[in-house]
Amino acid sequence: MNNQRIVVSLNLKRTIKIMKLTVLMLAVCLSSVVASTYAQTATLNVSAKNETLEKVLKQIEKQSEFLFFYNLEEINKNEKISINEKNANIQTVLDAIAAKTGLKYTIKDRHIVLTSEAAPASTAATQQNRKVTGTVSDAFGPVAGANVIQKGTTNGTTTDMDGNFSIEVPANATLQISFIGYIPQDIVVKNQNVINVLLKEDTQALEEVVVVGYGTMKKKDMTGAVASVKMDDTPVATVSTVSHALAGKAAGLQVSTISAQPGGQSTFRIRGAASSDKAGNDPLIIIDGFPVNSPGSLDSGNQYSGGNKDNILASINPNDIESIEVLKDASSTAIYGARAGNGVIIVTTKRGKSGAAKVQYSGSASVQQIAKSYEMLDASGFMRATNDYTREQWMRTNGVGIYGGKEATDPSLPALTLPYTDAQIANPANNTNWFDEISRLGFQTSHNLSITGVTIIRSTWFLETILIRMV
Repeated sequence: MNNQRIVVSLNLKRTIKIMKLTVLMLAVCLSSVVASTYAQTATLNVSAKNETLEKVLKQIEKQSEFLFFYNLEEINKNEKISINEKNANIQTVLDAIAAKTGLKYTIKDRHIVLTSEAAPASTAATQQNRKVTGTVSDAFGPVAGANVIQKGTTNGTTTDMDGNFSIEVPANATLQISFIGYIPQDIVVKNQNVINVLLKEDTQALEEVVVVGYGTMKKKDMTGAVASVKMDDTPVATVSTVSHALAGKAAGLQVSTISAQPGGQSTFRIRGAASSDKAGNDPLIIIDGFPVNSPGSLDSGNQYSGGNKDNILASINPNDIESIEVLKDASSTAIYGARAGNGVIIVTTKRGKSGAAKVQYSGSASVQQIAKSYEMLDASGFMRATNDYTREQWMRTNGVGIYGGKEATDPSLPALTLPYTDAQIANPANNTNWFDEISRLGFQTSHNLSITGVTIIRSTWFLETILIRMV
């Protein structure tokens, strides 16, 4: 009986081991089948036109579960390729990439390894590195700090104070020598151990004319911190002045309205207020290349003050402006002098453009209403206030109460006669709200019509008219 139990126990253990091995083998087979099935069934839509290899690979990774692995020293990730594959599997896409770049690929599960066909040759060339020395100079002598880089890699160095350099590169490498203001040069090493380079000045780069938002200027004269505001991005119908259009549009520019009067003054501050009020903190305003000044106040010189008029930008129709540039750095003084110490605001107005004549119209309608009117007394309130004033005046004259301590019922005092009776206060004969009589709901329309074109003699022109009507 005991022998039978031992035999049954051994058979059971053996059966359990066989089942475990079977399950393990099935799991391995299924995982390989799933991996190969995913590579065959996953569809991709890859479209790129003159894009870098790195961007194309990232596009594939976003659409699938594949991950790419490659050596940056073997593969140029910035190589430009064009590809257009729709509803294609990964092998079709990789074949198209390999045809463009000459790369090889290996698919392992969801991992794709890219290698270069020239990798073995590159490895052999790396083993034959040679030390290359030389001097970089220009027409005036050695150039210190010039960049000497093995083209296509991060292997590089810079020249010392005497213009000398030393670098180890393969025999088939190409050295790229560059420095600011000079024309870069590419030199093939071949069997050379000493390479001396003479750099030539890139006069075109220094004198290059750069088209900026406020006109044209040489690159060497261009300032750094420039904020541009395009009026096409601003709904012109929602702003009444250029000051309102600039508010919150340029970093570092503060626009403050210091008066509530119609056309009240707005102040501009670039990088804050660095001077006293007498010295002035207003930026220089230039319109189409001409500096303009603020018109100042509207005071007549007598006891009546007309307040302050808005800056010169208020006289320009926002629809006439093409763009506004704000120069914020101190280097703007090198272009416009000491007046630009508080910054510069450059306004470029619209002008004619080549092409067929173009007619543009924009219009807006708005309703104006007083948000909160003054709190005025009505007729009954005015009568009560008049009676209270008369009562206080009678008490003060006769020394009643706090004015002398007499009682109001003292028979020796004259009788108090109030201007208005309770019946008159309850039912006033006239009760006109004069504030409502002199104000009303305003309705305003604005119309802008502009025409641009070019004449037969190739001269451009721009014409605009504006009509504002208030009802």
